[in-house]
Amino acid sequence: MRKLYITRGIPGSGKSTLLKAAGLEPFMLSPDDLRLAIASPVLDESGKMSVSATQDRRVWELIRELLEERMARGEVVAIDGTHTTMRYYTEYAQIAYKHRYEMYIVDLSNVPLEQALVQNSQRAAYKVVKESVLREMHTRLTTLEFPKGWEVLRTVEEIQNTLKHPILDFSKYKRVHHIGDIQGCYEPLAEYFKQYPLKDDEAVVFTGDFLDRGRENDKVLDYISREFAAKPNVYFVEGNHDLYVWQWLHNWPVKTREFNGRTRKQLDAADIDRPAVRSIFRAMAPALHYRRHDTEVLVTHAGLSTLPENLGVISAQQCIRGVGVYEQVGQIDDAFVVNTKDHVYQIHGHRNKQGYPLQYNERCFNLEGKVEFGGSLRVVQLDDTGFTPVEIVNSAEQDRMRNHEENVTLVQELRNNRLISERTLPENISSFHYRPEVMFRKKWSRQTMTTRGLFINTLTNEIVIRAYDKFFNVNETRQTDYANLHESLTFPVTAWVKENGYLGLVGYDDSAGDLVISSKSTTEGDFANWFRELFEAQIKHDRQYVVDYLRDHNATMVFEVVLPHNDPHIIDYAHDEVVLLDIVKRQRIYEAVSEAEREAVGKRMGIRCKQKATTLANWQEFEQWYTGVQGLTYEFEGKQIEGFVVEDAAGWHVKIKLDYYIFWKQMRSAMDSLKKGRTAKVPAHCIYPDEAEKVIAFMQRLSSARFAPLSIGDIRRMYLASNG
Repeated sequence: MRKLYITRGIPGSGKSTLLKAAGLEPFMLSPDDLRLAIASPVLDESGKMSVSATQDRRVWELIRELLEERMARGEVVAIDGTHTTMRYYTEYAQIAYKHRYEMYIVDLSNVPLEQALVQNSQRAAYKVVKESVLREMHTRLTTLEFPKGWEVLRTVEEIQNTLKHPILDFSKYKRVHHIGDIQGCYEPLAEYFKQYPLKDDEAVVFTGDFLDRGRENDKVLDYISREFAAKPNVYFVEGNHDLYVWQWLHNWPVKTREFNGRTRKQLDAADIDRPAVRSIFRAMAPALHYRRHDTEVLVTHAGLSTLPENLGVISAQQCIRGVGVYEQVGQIDDAFVVNTKDHVYQIHGHRNKQGYPLQYNERCFNLEGKVEFGGSLRVVQLDDTGFTPVEIVNSAEQDRMRNHEENVTLVQELRNNRLISERTLPENISSFHYRPEVMFRKKWSRQTMTTRGLFINTLTNEIVIRAYDKFFNVNETRQTDYANLHESLTFPVTAWVKENGYLGLVGYDDSAGDLVISSKSTTEGDFANWFRELFEAQIKHDRQYVVDYLRDHNATMVFEVVLPHNDPHIIDYAHDEVVLLDIVKRQRIYEAVSEAEREAVGKRMGIRCKQKATTLANWQEFEQWYTGVQGLTYEFEGKQIEGFVVEDAAGWHVKIKLDYYIFWKQMRSAMDSLKKGRTAKVPAHCIYPDEAEKVIAFMQRLSSARFAPLSIGDIRRMYLASNG
């Protein structure tokens, strides 16, 4: 558990033998093994087979990569190498500090040279190292000082002693308080210690996750660092969220939206005693094992399936994130009871999706009480009367959670609807979207029409993103059939220019205190990432304004994302751009802010808003305008566009796709068919069949080499140029 062993000695000195005898063989990284994995033995200049050293740069690159991976998981690592220069120890120490490792040198440099020469000669012929090389290494080692910060070990017993995890004696304490996941919730934590003030003859064990999802992260860290960090009767077990505090202390990047939102801002603004926080981390361990009289207790953040014979060789990651997958916590606790003796108990937190009680079974306690979501801070006390569960309800957060209670039913309805799919995303967010068969089979309902850019935090039940209800093209549905439009529309109506890109959405997650940025149905993948990068660059100096606005107005910003290079569409654009389409309330029923407010917000961010084309007072004006925008050569203000979105006085929408866009979209399909070696035919519903035949013929005349890399925009420009 976070221990690094580095051998020091020349080939033949017995390094591998000593590591194996100490039980470290499963944890070894061997440069010699990697040399043979990368390249087979080769002939040397004397005619003998030997291990090649030509790939040593790659060997040590791999050693560093594997070391980083193992240390990130908090595993025991032993590197079986000669390590005859100080450079190795310096590099290892830097990585070890990053991951908070104890460092040991397994030293065999005192093995007599002659003994090493004999043992070297007894190895397999291709592994034998030249005597001159051994003598040179031996000379170098005799002059190499031991680096500071490393403990030197020379025997099997010394190594094995460092591998043992200590069993502490808590019999001197009258009571032990085990504090569950706090998650940045100061009020219930302070209330607990108001009810049970800490005494010198009692112990406190924090089981991990001081911070992150709650609203008072600065208060929690300040309180713990002031009141508990220096006390000898306080013990700290590490949780997964505690890593982020360690990274924050060193100004290292933190790869989680939750921490980078509210938590980081609170810590940066607070006057936190950083040396005290560092002392907490120096005392923090992935596991705590103690005895109190006849009772034995294992404390980890997430729970193990047994009390291992040697807890020291278990990875920190398994203690922090638990054995098995997140949902198996009950199964793991049941296994613990089966695998351990009756006097052995387990206490952990971290995972409790199922809402298990604080005492899960006769010998396991689960201290994850969803305190940050209006649940309770869970504590279990141990004294001479046995274990006593205590729960302190987070009443302030409970009041806030009531604001989203109506969405509990919504989530259940969405999950029960077979026509709606749920996509689980990071940070407890799910996106709900109608399935393809809804579109193909016209199975539209109020609920399926709502699930077009609907994202919900399924722990807090907060709608974090809410886009438009699904709306349709003219003549696509009975309601949008042109013959029925005069009855469907409520006048006056406004026609807005429809940009030709994809939907980008920016919402807000109150549990993280930060923005949620997505494409139509996911926060992941190329389209979401392209939009995120472009949007974040655009609002770099106004980001806090956007966060505050979306939080205070309970809103989502809906954008058209135009990326002519990464995602070319039918209409040509000169540069990448995001266009603010609307600002929609994050609620079940669709509602957008006024045009004036949208324009003001867009101006504040320096982002262009959607363009108004015209306002039409009645059906006669609409008919006249609609007739005027038909035709392949129609242009709006001197340029080709995709079409219009018509919004009526009641907020109902209908799309109008223009002939130019429809025609060239059909030609793109023909182009795709030709590129795949298929026959391209004029679509049966093409309203300009003669022109389509000419375009297809033009594409067929192009050589395959010239045709292959072209986009439909390239084809269109070449075709129009060739026809004057």
